[in-house]
Amino acid sequence: MKTVTLTFKITILASQRDVFDYVSDWERQSDWIMFTTVKRLSDATSQDDVNLLAITKFGPIKLVDTMVVTDWHPYDRINIEHTGRLVLGRGVFSVKEISKNTCEFIWQEITPVPFGLIGRAGLAIFMPLFRMPFDRSLKKLKFNIEQSPSVK
Repeated sequence: MKTVTLTFKITILASQRDVFDYVSDWERQSDWIMFTTVKRLSDATSQDDVNLLAITKFGPIKLVDTMVVTDWHPYDRINIEHTGRLVLGRGVFSVKEISKNTCEFIWQEITPVPFGLIGRAGLAIFMPLFRMPFDRSLKKLKFNIEQSPSVK
């Protein structure tokens, strides 16, 4: 099955470290990822191999996503593997420093697209609708970090 890489970006007026610390606080993701509650399932001694559970609810629809952290590179990048039945592929959070107090946060989902050409065509048609919750989540992330009294 072919994969597609979906990339979502936003510039945030905060240090690379502050943004990385904020996005890697797993339970705090519930504050900025729309319709989603994230829980840490394991007490791993390192950040690699941490097991996570994300539950996304939109009306009567409930999506359960289990994940494991596969690569942890402070303050630069986190890779996760989706390990559930429905949500597959990999996710990547990257934080790229632009200046001392400005960075770019990049959220990528590398996911298989089922149904071949029909699936890829459907993704292209519905991409604007699919992007909306990601874009709104990133705007909320930016707002939360930039308004935080601990970030300056």
